Amino acid sequence: MDYSRYGGINNKVLNPDGTVKNQMTRHRYNDQRQDAYAVEARWNHRFANPLDQLSVTFNYNDFSYDEDNQYENEKPGTGNILKKDNMFANQDKHNYYLSAAFSKLFTNDWYFKAGYIGRIKDEKYRTETNDISLDDGIWTPVDNKTYDYSFNRNTHLLYASVDKRWNRFSAEAGLQAEINAQEFKTYVPEVDKSETSDSERSHTRFHLYPRVKLSLQTSKSSSLSLSYLQRVIRPYGADLNPFIQYGDPTHLTQGNPDLKDEFIHSLELSYLLVADRFRFSPAIYYRNKSNRIMEVVNDESVWQKENIGHSQSFGFELSGNWNPIRILNIGFSGNVYKDEIDGRTVGYDEKKSMVCTDWKGSVSIAITPTTEFQLDGFFISDQLTPQGKIKSHSSVNAGLSQYFMNRKLRANLSINNIFDGLEETTIIDTSKMHMEQIRNRDARVTWLTLTYSL
Repeated sequence: MDYSRYGGINNKVLNPDGTVKNQMTRHRYNDQRQDAYAVEARWNHRFANPLDQLSVTFNYNDFSYDEDNQYENEKPGTGNILKKDNMFANQDKHNYYLSAAFSKLFTNDWYFKAGYIGRIKDEKYRTETNDISLDDGIWTPVDNKTYDYSFNRNTHLLYASVDKRWNRFSAEAGLQAEINAQEFKTYVPEVDKSETSDSERSHTRFHLYPRVKLSLQTSKSSSLSLSYLQRVIRPYGADLNPFIQYGDPTHLTQGNPDLKDEFIHSLELSYLLVADRFRFSPAIYYRNKSNRIMEVVNDESVWQKENIGHSQSFGFELSGNWNPIRILNIGFSGNVYKDEIDGRTVGYDEKKSMVCTDWKGSVSIAITPTTEFQLDGFFISDQLTPQGKIKSHSSVNAGLSQYFMNRKLRANLSINNIFDGLEETTIIDTSKMHMEQIRNRDARVTWLTLTYSL
């Protein structure tokens, strides 16, 4: 994929009394190129019993990214250009995946599963920034905005589970053992363009993840389930980047090489009803998160990823799909929950809580056998942060697809964020800082894509 575009970043920072502290329109002229390919091999063996099988999968994917940006800072209301700068970003990522899964059905409806999963990430990031003098037009490298780092992660896990069925009732219990090793390096380029390691951080962690699920078949088309599981959210390589990102001077961001993995304990009671043209699934849940990863702003007004401590949420989820007639499909999902964050471990005032909601929906219509229309959207209410909240925002998108040549060729026209509802307002309200930041960029984007299937 290779394209050029223009985007305007409209930012406003307000003082507690509502007066404007800082306002800027940052013009962004952006060229991007992305190249990716993947190779995958699969092998599957079935034993005498069709439910007894062994499968092996190997996957390798390569991703390269080249981004060139030129920025202009304009003072609103005057048209005066206050500053010009550029930024060149390059990424090179290699991902390896290997899995081996074995399953066997024993007598008396005992089902056993075991296997291995290995993932390797090898990523390199390079960013170069230059400022230009408005007087003489000379570009000058900016050392503190130029950085180079690499990220490597090896994850290996073994898992096993047993599943037992008694008529309408079934129970499953499993355990996953995981070892995760990662290394993060920053580099200083030498005069001869070689690289020497400036800083290196590495660690190896071991963890066990249990899982239990109890299910009851309440009818031919419905079931009730109670489940507990533990899972992990790991920071990406970019989240560990210790360098400040200057692409948007009114919203400086910085990674954190000391980020820990976020662990989630989840308990859920759910119901599932599946009919001919309708699928309906409500659920109530409780989730406890330790080392929760969130973005906070420090005293220098730099936004940084932090492990903010423990948090928990109680909620109700609802999802479904309805196909009342052949040409119409309606999908919906919703979530209402009470979110609670205890940021006192990282120096914030008190434990905070808020009732939050988010809703998603989509409508697909087959106008003709070769013409399809889709409308989708979402709404997210005010969201809690350790230092305040992010105000509600929403988006509505539409797309029209036309197929040609026996559906081998597809032309798709899409419009994103039709009503410009993605403006993000962040409110900081702590004993040390009171701030309101408003950000809005690339309000409406229209894409025309052509896809041909061989």
